[in-house]
Amino acid sequence: MGSSSPKFTLSPATPSDIPGCVDIWFSAFQAPVMSEAYPDTPNVRKYLTDLWTKDIEIEERKTWIVVMKEEGSGKVCCFSRWMEEKECEDGYNISLWHARWGALPHESLPSEMSFTTLSTKFWGPMSRQHGRVMSGRPHIFLEILATLPDYQGKGLGKQLLKWGTDRADRGGMECYLDASEKGKGLYERHGDFEVRIEAKDAEARSFPMVRVSKGQVGE
Repeated sequence: MGSSSPKFTLSPATPSDIPGCVDIWFSAFQAPVMSEAYPDTPNVRKYLTDLWTKDIEIEERKTWIVVMKEEGSGKVCCFSRWMEEKECEDGYNISLWHARWGALPHESLPSEMSFTTLSTKFWGPMSRQHGRVMSGRPHIFLEILATLPDYQGKGLGKQLLKWGTDRADRGGMECYLDASEKGKGLYERHGDFEVRIEAKDAEARSFPMVRVSKGQVGE
């Protein structure tokens, strides 16, 4: 008899899961701009580990990291980072990217990272289009959804997507995300997200996508 297909479980991340999430980040995101913004060094890995551990430990951040783990091995194969956006901090009703990513002026980034690069080439353009679409509208924001290359195509991302959209529906809230060209189809097929092309920032490499609330769903 052949070996059975691996099984996976969905759960909120624990601090011990975060190094696996960091591994996924560097395996899944290898575009040149990503390597420039987040070079794969021990210092940057520690920065991401510390940042995402705070998401878990500090409830006031209203941020959730959810993972898919392989049963038996406990390997983290897919992870997502969601946050609730309600407070109007910058006129756009979205949190400041440099606050979410620990890049405030009084907080030091690893020496390998550049605030200017992050602001002009990466988070800045996405924040602008996010604000154009969601200004004044409370919503759940999917900031990261990533899967290890060897585990793609197994429906893991779909399950994490459903976790977040169900949460949004329970609160009667919309969802927002920035999708790559490759990822748009996943969100359209499995999350009922729609591209808002009119709001796309000229400098953004991603596409703003919105999912309207489906109303209350069962717990």
